[in-house]
Amino acid sequence: MTVTQILTENAKRRADLFADADEYNQHTGARCCGTRFRFEVGRGMVLHLPVSMRNHPLCVGVDRFGSLDALVDQAVHKTGTITAADISEFKARAIDELSQERVRHDFEYWAVSCAIVQDKETKDPVPFRLRRPQRKLLRVLLDMVERKLPIRIILLKARQWGGSTLVQLFMFWIQLYHRKGWHSVIVGDVENQARTIRAMLNRVVKFYPRQLGTLTLSPFEGSPKNKLLNERECIISIGSMQQPDSLRSTDIVMAHKSEVGLWKETKGKKPEDLAQSIAGTIPMVPLSLDVEESTAKGVGNYFHRRWIAAKRGENGYTPVFVSWFEIEMYSMEFESDAEREAFAATLSDYEMGLFEMGATLEGIKWYRAKLAEMQGDTWRMQAEFPSNDVEAFQST
Repeated sequence: MTVTQILTENAKRRADLFADADEYNQHTGARCCGTRFRFEVGRGMVLHLPVSMRNHPLCVGVDRFGSLDALVDQAVHKTGTITAADISEFKARAIDELSQERVRHDFEYWAVSCAIVQDKETKDPVPFRLRRPQRKLLRVLLDMVERKLPIRIILLKARQWGGSTLVQLFMFWIQLYHRKGWHSVIVGDVENQARTIRAMLNRVVKFYPRQLGTLTLSPFEGSPKNKLLNERECIISIGSMQQPDSLRSTDIVMAHKSEVGLWKETKGKKPEDLAQSIAGTIPMVPLSLDVEESTAKGVGNYFHRRWIAAKRGENGYTPVFVSWFEIEMYSMEFESDAEREAFAATLSDYEMGLFEMGATLEGIKWYRAKLAEMQGDTWRMQAEFPSNDVEAFQST
């Protein structure tokens, strides 16, 4: 590619990235995941709702009259004498009804409206706003839901971008709104990893909107390893590779296996045995879930073998990988167009490969600076910020 071609392609990528960042809105549904349709509220306000809501009476009415405002006008005028306050109250009730139904269908709306997580920097409780890498994984999850397929995913993580958080809250959403008695398990290399993942649910329960009902988690049969979501009769268990015998494996329908790359074979214990014993209890039905996730921990181990088999289509699991250049924070701006053009002319063969994979020039500028900070240690850079799955495994 010539410098001119690189600059032209880079401008297209940046335009899409900025549009995505500016227009993505979990409240309105703009640029959100899954198949959606327009819901005209009126006065220029538009919602983008999941297609599963199309048959809701309000959505049918809006489709008939053109907007929610028009539907409300029709409904209130039939009641006789009305005031502006009557119209406002009727519309507010309609929107509230729609919102309470929407949390069942729209994970992203539920996440930002109902799920409180801890901000990584400030440690404050904040609404769960999905990052771009999390939405990449969510698209895979929702595609399996829409096609009524069992959810089976192997997730190779590049640094911390919230993959575990998304998986766990997606499982919780299924338990809250789609399946009662849908027991789940979280398995780490050591039990504390699993306990930390489950702890995020305590925060969600604590801050859950009261208008949607009260949620409580309590020990199941006196065991702190097994928590019962009382209102939905769902048991959420934890366990570890180090102590596999302590796992409650009966009636599990969803499993979140974390940091599987750390699972090591020891005398009498193999990662394959634990993973398969859990997978064997999970029925092959819609909304059942088995996710194995980890950072890369070298080649030839259990997680690497599972990843390769998934890429070859040999084990029924969908492989998902997020590269460093798909993560928003890894980017550095240029001070001028001239600086950007000069930078494009200096791309090395490896950096040109990064650009061809989808990185922006701004991302490659960050990569070059970070590599210099690591004193040119290419293997360490690729281990911490892999560009593809091959780098991720081989560099570690």
